[in-house]
Amino acid sequence: MELRRHTGRAHDSLDASLADDGRIVDVASYARLLTVLADLHGRAEDPLHSWVAATPWARDSLAEAPLSRRAGLFAADLALVDAEARPVAPDPPYDDARGLAALYLLAGSTMGARVLLRSLPTEVAPQARTGLTDAASSGSSRTWRAVMAMFGEPLERAHPGRHRELAERAALEARSVFARLQGLAHCAGRRAS
Repeated sequence: MELRRHTGRAHDSLDASLADDGRIVDVASYARLLTVLADLHGRAEDPLHSWVAATPWARDSLAEAPLSRRAGLFAADLALVDAEARPVAPDPPYDDARGLAALYLLAGSTMGARVLLRSLPTEVAPQARTGLTDAASSGSSRTWRAVMAMFGEPLERAHPGRHRELAERAALEARSVFARLQGLAHCAGRRAS
């Protein structure tokens, strides 16, 4: 898939800045992860929901797959680990490229959430895992499958002759978000030190 191919390095760099060998090793590194996830969801959820509601081909492609609303869960989890979610303003309204990028980023956390939940240190209380638990749910898996399917026939039908260009623009948007989140992870790491 085009988006995955174009964003793989950026995603790997972000993951490396958040976890040691793919694992969260202490409460401070968990708080850094939650800070990044709270920021991502806080900025993207409202414009993403609005874009899907106003974009029939995207809405139809998602069908019964639920769109996430995890910003509040991640903020609550942060409070339970004695950290605070930074206030963020929602992104400006999305066009199709930004909407697709946001769908890809928010829906793509399902497998990562499952891996992280299994490896969280015992000092991370179960009640401080609500955002990751929601991201690892079967509903989130259904959303991921629907989003991956969107990049095929639905995107081609909605944008005949331009679907590859749109997927490339979505990849550029996603890489930009990954870079911003990596910077945020570094800042959060310095504050925790």
